[in-house]
Amino acid sequence: MLRYLDPAEHYFWLLDQVSSMNFAVMAELDQPQDINNLHNALNYLQKEQNIFQLAINRDNQGQLFLQTHPHSIQVEQFTTRDNWQQVIGKALAQRFNFEQPLIRALYIQHLDSTQAKQRSCVALVFNHAIADGRTGAELLKQWLDISADHLPTHFDTGSSDQAPIAALHKKLPAKLNIIGQDEEITRRLEQKKTEIRRYGRPQQLPTLNPVSSTKSESSSPQILSFELTPDQSSRIKQACKQHQVRIHSALTAVQLMAIYQHELNQNNKQNTGNDNSKDVTLCLTSPVDMRRYFDDEQPALGMHTTLLSSVYRLTPESDFWSLAQQADKELHQQLQRDDAAFFYQFIRPELIPCTDEVMAEFSTATLRSAPQTLISNLGIVTPSANSDVQRISFALCPMPFQPLFTAVTHYKGKLHLNITYDRSRLDDQSAQQVAEGILQQLIQL
Repeated sequence: MLRYLDPAEHYFWLLDQVSSMNFAVMAELDQPQDINNLHNALNYLQKEQNIFQLAINRDNQGQLFLQTHPHSIQVEQFTTRDNWQQVIGKALAQRFNFEQPLIRALYIQHLDSTQAKQRSCVALVFNHAIADGRTGAELLKQWLDISADHLPTHFDTGSSDQAPIAALHKKLPAKLNIIGQDEEITRRLEQKKTEIRRYGRPQQLPTLNPVSSTKSESSSPQILSFELTPDQSSRIKQACKQHQVRIHSALTAVQLMAIYQHELNQNNKQNTGNDNSKDVTLCLTSPVDMRRYFDDEQPALGMHTTLLSSVYRLTPESDFWSLAQQADKELHQQLQRDDAAFFYQFIRPELIPCTDEVMAEFSTATLRSAPQTLISNLGIVTPSANSDVQRISFALCPMPFQPLFTAVTHYKGKLHLNITYDRSRLDDQSAQQVAEGILQQLIQL
């Protein structure tokens, strides 16, 4: 045993036992790559980054811990006439088991039907318990750079005295530890509950198939991708600056408005002749990078993500920029209160043993969670040394109570979105309509 899992790692492993929580980082390249070169580069990287040797196991009490495995991760090859999204979607649903490597490496060669040209995709798929999007992007770029004969001058391992990757809560300042301060925890929890319940429980969207509260069905993640031009991306940034909101807040408003408009349209079809004015309560969750609290500014590898959620009341009178400003205020307020640092201290996931009996209860409670969608914005990704790389993006498998998950990156001046939805819960037509609504709103900005 290297060390017991940090509360963040423990929580995401528990969630993964309910429904796959895998995520993937992908590099799209404009031509096929030398597979032997990719193999050699990955083998070199594994010698430098011990995160590739990590596995998770549990003791007799159901407590989870990190250990090493003896396996060498090999590049899995795929050749398809479909796009890479089909292969990655299936990989997102394929779970990792105890004592096994928690990273998979994929190489996908596919045909670009619009240009009748062979292209490729290089990807790493992670169990979310050991890595976050920033870690994934860093490792993917190191792999690509090595394959292009550009060895990194420094390998940031994020290692600690306890294990090859640092535990999140070991990196946080002591002042952000309120475990044992029962009155303070109660006060903050009540504050959060009041905010999240102010409009009532977020509504179950009528276009969704119901979630079973007793078991999780096999997910069928599908990915819809689109990219804005450099000019469009620049205009969005300028518009956000003009209205004094973060890009993430504008993306939040875009997604909420697209979902709301789609639900109004569906309601009109089902209730012909009825008034379409309808108020809807929606919840949106944003993963937040906890490295903002670290004294060491190095991009330490590991699982350093927490979650912040807000609820919004949308009406036929809802204005886009007012909604974006509300989202910005909500996020800023929660960050100022350090809600991100206290998320795991509120729920204490490390006290939940990973045993069959307890996991059955945890699964039931988790599947009863209020409906929500997510946006994760990785921000600007620095270009790879491999000149064939056209874009780097990521995608995550949403939980059953999450209709869709939007993953955003900014690469070489272009904003890229991967919208992942579960086909077992949301039909293709509805997902496509929401995605088109998101795209059209972004273009209009």
